[in-house]
Amino acid sequence: MKILSGMLEKIKPLFEEGGKLHSFHPVFRALDNFLFSAPYRTANPPYGTSQVMSKGQ
Repeated sequence: MKILSGMLEKIKPLFEEGGKLHSFHPVFRALDNFLFSAPYRTANPPYGTSQVMSKGQ
């Protein structure tokens, strides 16, 4: 995985602002996030609702 990570780091400037492949920056970010996810997780679920909304007014 270190080899793949190193390769992605080498080509990263091509996808940043001013690079030849800047238009493909979202694709590069998606691939990078898919292969190397963040080392942390959220503590709470992202879809929580408040008590007022769940009572059904």
